[in-house]
Amino acid sequence: MPDGELRERNTGGPPQGGVISPVLANLFMHYAFDKWMEKQNLRNRWVRYADDGMIHCFTKTEAERLLSLSGKSLFYYGDSFP
Repeated sequence: MPDGELRERNTGGPPQGGVISPVLANLFMHYAFDKWMEKQNLRNRWVRYADDGMIHCFTKTEAERLLSLSGKSLFYYGDSFP
């Protein structure tokens, strides 16, 4: 670390920037976001590119509700993803 402190290296999971990382991220987003949007939010158009997504909402209240629900979906799948 910049202050000279030594830290143990994290060896769990794929390395950031590794060749498998984008594939795993895309698989996760496919199930945690894409499928959730297809089943639960038929009213709203949406688009996702890699790890960025946009949901087209009609009101600010709807946007806030979907933001909260999408976070819960990502947490649920993140907690149960192999």
